[in-house]
Amino acid sequence: MERNDTQHTGIALLDALDREVGRFSTMVASADPAQPVPRSTWTVGDTVAHLATGINAYAAYLGGATSPVIDLSDVAGGSIATSNADRLAADGERDIPTLLALLDTGYAEVRRAAMAMDLDDEVSWHGRAVPLRTMLATGLAEVHMHGRDLAVALDHPWPLARRDAVVMIDGLAPLLPILVDPDRTRDLDALVRLRVRDGPELGLTFTRGTLTVGPCGTRRPDVTVLADPVAFLLVAYGRTSQWSAMATGKLLAWGRRPWLAVRLTSYLVRP
Repeated sequence: MERNDTQHTGIALLDALDREVGRFSTMVASADPAQPVPRSTWTVGDTVAHLATGINAYAAYLGGATSPVIDLSDVAGGSIATSNADRLAADGERDIPTLLALLDTGYAEVRRAAMAMDLDDEVSWHGRAVPLRTMLATGLAEVHMHGRDLAVALDHPWPLARRDAVVMIDGLAPLLPILVDPDRTRDLDALVRLRVRDGPELGLTFTRGTLTVGPCGTRRPDVTVLADPVAFLLVAYGRTSQWSAMATGKLLAWGRRPWLAVRLTSYLVRP
């Protein structure tokens, strides 16, 4: 039986997705699909196509599909970028109205399916089993970050609400282990305590090329990072500099190995 909005525990995530998909569609509706996107090899049309096909992949997963659309087998080696490029090359549709219709149809199905589930229900996502909250948070981050890229190209404002940054970080946390760079962390043994203002506290345990995420427990952290959620997310996705965030007090660090905070972004591959 489908739940209504007042019963559903994921309504904050779905409401945020509603807002992001809606304002993304409004922003790009009259854009030139051939316009280049700054600091990217993609055009506006490429970016809209990427999001439209991505949201429809999520709809397919929620409908029971299990075949991975994106290759997560070697993230540090570029498997995500390669599979994204292959997807764009395979489908040449770049007409903005056509792509937005595809995006809207796919998102309507994502919302319909998600409303019948709980956030902790496991779903298939690119060949992995993840909680629904993680899939929704990933979709929200994708729409926001690529929307931000297009906002720069189209000279359009694109703020990130603090509450949305918090739910994204909370939902994305289980995916951090697949983003670890095994070469850069092969000799690293450390516990980073990440405290997100108004959000979760995460223990990031690096153990010689691997990463686990969970409570810090009784182990003394090597460094504690206190992060503004918006600044942390934008730094993590490479949309702003960690140095400016640190200079303005949005990222603070202390502990016996404080330099680990500065190196944290180099230990993880940017999604």
